[in-house]
Amino acid sequence: MKVLRKSNRGKSLMFVNQIIVSTREKENDRLNQLKKEDRLFYAEIDGGSIQSQTEYLDTMWRVFMLPDHKHMNFDAYLDWMTDLEWLGNKAVVMVMDHYSQFIAKNGDFGNKVVQSLKNHILPWWQKDVIKCSVGGKMKHFTVYLLD
Repeated sequence: MKVLRKSNRGKSLMFVNQIIVSTREKENDRLNQLKKEDRLFYAEIDGGSIQSQTEYLDTMWRVFMLPDHKHMNFDAYLDWMTDLEWLGNKAVVMVMDHYSQFIAKNGDFGNKVVQSLKNHILPWWQKDVIKCSVGGKMKHFTVYLLD
């Protein structure tokens, strides 16, 4: 889902990376459309089946095809999620079903995941990649946290 707004100059439009907290029922039609889009990478995980940090990281490595599985830890996860060069210029849609169960089962770590998306990964692709990476290009990244 793209949210467009005018830039300060009023000449161009820019996207806003965002987290959408909703229900599967409410978002199902939109997500089914997005799954068919060739220009984006669609990743869906079942938060209700994830019961530990290790299971979350293993799921993310598999679903996002993150390299270097032998060094799987949270810092490496953040590094790879702000790389994603193997996805090319595709926009990213990440869907976590059973979000409340994920938080309930994973407590502080579950909250750490959401905060890392909100404060690190999405801002990176929104603007920081331009400032901090040679030749870096913004990437539209939307996260759906669904119950």
